[in-house]
Amino acid sequence: MTRAISLAALTVLEAGPVETIRIAAACGYTHVGLRPVAATPTERHWPMMSDAALAGEIRAALDGEGVGVLDVEILRLTDAIDWDLVRATADYAAAVDARRILVADNDPDAGRSRDNLARMGEIADGAGAVVALEFMPWTHAPNLAAARARTQGLRGVAMLIDAFHLVRSGGRVDELVAGDPAISYLQLCDIAGPIPDMDAILTEARADRLFPGEGEVDLAGILARYPTLPISLEIPADRLRLLGVGPRERAALAITAMRRVMEKAGQND
Repeated sequence: MTRAISLAALTVLEAGPVETIRIAAACGYTHVGLRPVAATPTERHWPMMSDAALAGEIRAALDGEGVGVLDVEILRLTDAIDWDLVRATADYAAAVDARRILVADNDPDAGRSRDNLARMGEIADGAGAVVALEFMPWTHAPNLAAARARTQGLRGVAMLIDAFHLVRSGGRVDELVAGDPAISYLQLCDIAGPIPDMDAILTEARADRLFPGEGEVDLAGILARYPTLPISLEIPADRLRLLGVGPRERAALAITAMRRVMEKAGQND
């Protein structure tokens, strides 16, 4: 069985969605991640949901290159959710045949957060998708245990495991339950060194991750626990981008490194 390997939007964010699809195909990825909702107010963003011409270009590129969409992002749990945006994102996921919508928890009220996550799950389920909660140390679902408490028993709701956030939240690979059906997919990268302060974690997460095999994460252990789950390679590397290493070159480095780790772990993609 071929394991899907997706090129996450953040890895090559400057490329834009159409170029990302073409880069993914050229480098041997099976899927891409698309970011129709900006993650930060300052990042460069492409209006995929509102620009019909761009939406058509994206659809044509996906069909022409034979690349799928693994996930779309990013929705946020907050105290004032734009439900029209949630529904539009679910509709967009359906339009590009994505089965996963990434969600982050930015709501300090755990009960309200879970209720709203359940509502998001119902909307996603109606579009043939799941919402996948990503725990991150700086959010109100900062670790695996918190994410599990938020998501358990909710229809249309899953989790994803990001190797970076697992390690930087103080989690361990041996805490992951092999074959856990609550885990929808993996976001993989590498990282090294002790857990720094939160500002440094944010900088690492958004701009300075390592390629698989360059750090200290037990990626082989994660792969062994989830031998069939799709992999999203989310590896922003500004140290290379600022030296002029372009998005295609970085995407190629990422998948080559991932395949090397998989081969050593006795897995083929």
